[in-house]
Amino acid sequence: MQSIEIIPGTFSWAVMVGCCVSVFGVLLIVGKRVSMKCNSWILNFIGMGMLLNLLFMEGYLWYKDLFALSVSLPLAYCSIMEMFAICAALFKSKRAFEFSLFFGISGPLQAFVSSVQVAKGEEYLLIDYFLSHALTIFVPIFMAVCMKYVPRKGSLLRVILGMEVIAVIVYWIDLQLGANYMYLIEKPEVVHLLNVGQWPYYLIGWHGWLYSVAGFIYALFVFKRYLDKKTTGCF
Repeated sequence: MQSIEIIPGTFSWAVMVGCCVSVFGVLLIVGKRVSMKCNSWILNFIGMGMLLNLLFMEGYLWYKDLFALSVSLPLAYCSIMEMFAICAALFKSKRAFEFSLFFGISGPLQAFVSSVQVAKGEEYLLIDYFLSHALTIFVPIFMAVCMKYVPRKGSLLRVILGMEVIAVIVYWIDLQLGANYMYLIEKPEVVHLLNVGQWPYYLIGWHGWLYSVAGFIYALFVFKRYLDKKTTGCF
């Protein structure tokens, strides 16, 4: 069966990424100029679209007789972050926002620097791949920039502990189903700077990357809070 592959740096990849960046850039500009109520409706629309798309993809796999418990459940890292983004968008949950902010950006961002391949005739899957990852990144950024959401004090530690609990649960599911969700059983067959060594050593690199980005994001908000207090003279 013929397949289509999009490789980072190619023209088709640039078109996909450029479209996502352009649309979301416009939404951020609009979000800065409209009311909080309008922004809430924008988030509702995005969240509902993400939820329907997630359900559609599960149904699509079932319809195409491709559904299997070991590979089709939304338990991949990016799928879990997508569900947090959906909860943040629909319910305006601060906890879901914090998960999306700290871990929903760095993980899905890797999708844009990795090649993706689908069977010819199923080009929709390519659009879904880029759009779902882009929206997962966009939701927490939109909430922070346009709706003034900020991570609460101590939220970074709580989110890290929460992610470890999720990882343990997913690892147990992997063992029961013979699956490899979140690549906790064996490393993915992709070329990546962090994908080094065998189990469990490659997990150390990925954890280091995710925690470093989460810490950096948290530090940005702490620094902004410090600047705001210094500007107003309130300490």
